[in-house]
Amino acid sequence: MRMRGWLGAFVVGLALVGPVSASSTSFFGSGGSLPNVPVNTSQVAVGVPIARPQALTGRTGFKLRDYIPGFQTISNKRIIGTSTFPTAQQMPGTNYLKAFKYGRGVSVVP
Repeated sequence: MRMRGWLGAFVVGLALVGPVSASSTSFFGSGGSLPNVPVNTSQVAVGVPIARPQALTGRTGFKLRDYIPGFQTISNKRIIGTSTFPTAQQMPGTNYLKAFKYGRGVSVVP
């Protein structure tokens, strides 16, 4: 009995789906069709490979260790960083913000 129910639902589902057009540009198939234009292959360079195989680095096979980052030992060497942000002297002044009518917000609490 259950098999008949599932089979009936499957047949009804197939009947509701309808044909699928491979040349439609819309998700639901109503956006038009793609033009069938032949490709001109007379200008194709002969003998030029489409792609090259990747050069192997000598290691083959999968090793989980290759995907785990290495841990460095702790040292007391100072690391001095630099910033790409402008210095305080290079920053625009308060007159820059006045051009955008930027100011202190108005309190809405009575």
